[in-house]
Amino acid sequence: MLKEIKKRDGSIVAFDSSKIENVIWKAVAAVGGQDREGAKKLAEQVAEMLDKAYGDKKIPHVEDIQDMVEKVLIENGHSQTAKAFILYRKKRQELREAKSALGIDDDMKLSFEALRIMLQHRLLKQKTEGRETPRQMFERVAKVLSKADKKFEENAEETEKTFTELLCNLELLPSTTILANAGSTQQLSEGFVLPLEDDILSLFETLKQAAALHKRRQHSFGLGLSFSALRSKGSAVGQNGFGERACGPVSFLTLYDHALSQINPYGTNLAFLSVHHPDIIDFITAKENLKLRSFGTSVLLTRGFMKAVEEDKPYKLIDPHTQQAVTTLRAKSVMDMIATIAWRTGDPAVVFLDNLNKAPTNPFGHELITATTPTGEHPLFNYESCFTASINLARQVKEKDFDWDKLKKTVHEAVHMLDNAIEISPYPSALMKRAIERTRRIGIGVMGWADSLIALEMAYNSEEALQLAQKLMKFVNSEAKEASIKLAKKRGTFEGHKESVDTEKVRNASRTTVVNSGVISMIAGCSQGIEPYYAIGYMKRTPTAETFEVIQPFEAVAEREGFHSAELIKTIALAGSVKWIKEVPIKWRKIFVTAQDCSIDEHLAMQIAFQKHTDNGVSKTINLPATATILEVEEIFTKAYAAGCKSVHIYREGSAEQLMYAHKKKKAVV
Repeated sequence: MLKEIKKRDGSIVAFDSSKIENVIWKAVAAVGGQDREGAKKLAEQVAEMLDKAYGDKKIPHVEDIQDMVEKVLIENGHSQTAKAFILYRKKRQELREAKSALGIDDDMKLSFEALRIMLQHRLLKQKTEGRETPRQMFERVAKVLSKADKKFEENAEETEKTFTELLCNLELLPSTTILANAGSTQQLSEGFVLPLEDDILSLFETLKQAAALHKRRQHSFGLGLSFSALRSKGSAVGQNGFGERACGPVSFLTLYDHALSQINPYGTNLAFLSVHHPDIIDFITAKENLKLRSFGTSVLLTRGFMKAVEEDKPYKLIDPHTQQAVTTLRAKSVMDMIATIAWRTGDPAVVFLDNLNKAPTNPFGHELITATTPTGEHPLFNYESCFTASINLARQVKEKDFDWDKLKKTVHEAVHMLDNAIEISPYPSALMKRAIERTRRIGIGVMGWADSLIALEMAYNSEEALQLAQKLMKFVNSEAKEASIKLAKKRGTFEGHKESVDTEKVRNASRTTVVNSGVISMIAGCSQGIEPYYAIGYMKRTPTAETFEVIQPFEAVAEREGFHSAELIKTIALAGSVKWIKEVPIKWRKIFVTAQDCSIDEHLAMQIAFQKHTDNGVSKTINLPATATILEVEEIFTKAYAAGCKSVHIYREGSAEQLMYAHKKKKAVV
């Protein structure tokens, strides 16, 4: 009886006949077949023929087994199924060739996109014997991060094993900065907030610091800078009587944008300005008018401004140099302008300053946070940075529920991992090191939310999903705090604890952040952050071919439930959504919703549900259809503020293309 087979890499593994049944069933389902029992019988026939041909003395190659499958399908009159299987083999061969072209030894059987993104973001390091494999990358990261335990006389070897298992199982992934830089002389944090003072020398000193931080050209690195302290355009400068006038924050924003985009074309930065600044109108239109390349924009909205909007009253513009009111504007008109430009271009985003500065986001009552990371969800003090990781929720589901015990352990290890990252990270300056150790702020987030809902057979845009989101994040938040309390008992509290409003002794001032997990989600092979899938199917074009693809969770369900077919895949790929495709059972049409299938309120409700139990902010795009109105954008802002969100970012379908066209038109006119 056949016991072993030889894989393509030459290794010998145990023979598993169930894998033959699975590939035959996939071929059957691809042509619309539903006879699972028939697929099983064909697989048994293949196994019998293999026994006769090889027995327990010879070891067949995997290609020999696949040749045998083709032979059995054809001999039994299943020509269409055989064709589907041949196409499957061809597709797998093309994938192996594409991976091989990347020059990576894929020792974890990751997707081509995962491997490509690892190369693009320089995550795999060159070694004497060649490039790191994905598994070696994770082993490197685990080894480096576990070393911090030695400082506290903890078991670093055991921690290394735990971290390695979590990383290699794709259950927990830290930021790409940690993946790329662990073990090097580069910092492990992915973004800083730098101060901008109303002083020409200070402004250029900050630009120098920003340039130094960006010079490594990391794809994921970015800065947050608040321009609110800079005096307004046309204000008097100096006291020598020569009549010098300030050029204003927007002019310096343009300078910073030009300089930093030259140093790091891949960098992303976020500029902030208070809605009370006299130059606020120029700032609101900056993204559209100035064609900023490396900066997004975000307006800091205060409680006073939001109240003035609600009551349709004027509000004051304050000179940041004299702190005196210089004029007033109608709050509703300014809000309308913010909403209009955001509707047209996606920027500016809005940050709610008072919500941002509530504990535990801001543990110090006497100090104000006025900026965040470039993605908007991680508020930071000046010189502070962030260390983040995301838990893959798709790997936490067990028997139609979350495995809460497993999730608890994962959360505790996530806190442990990021606190270690703070401990061992090199820092660009002593000032930044002190700022980070003062709060030891970390951000434990989640990804794979859409995948986990599909596994739980729950619609993303259902009340049931919103309730689960709150329950889940409350659990993660609570366990993250418990883990931080335990760490504090062994390692001590964050350095600023005595001056903070926190009554409990925790190691980290704030602990949870739902980050934008785009890159690490691709590596983990799961849905991004807490977003729904943008599309269930899509068409891939290459110079030589055109293929139709659907997301893996849909393909798995379609095959399991017996409604998979090549024609259906093509239909979905062209449509993007399954909402109106009658071949998909109604139950699954409701579960496999896309971003476009969700209403504006449903998108916002999900962000609110997660924000209720998140220390810092929540990264979530509020997707709007092309037909959305400016009034609807304004309503998003007011609802998000009232619900306690830290910030909100909208994207209306087609607005990016509209901005690009406007810039091209303006350039042509000039």
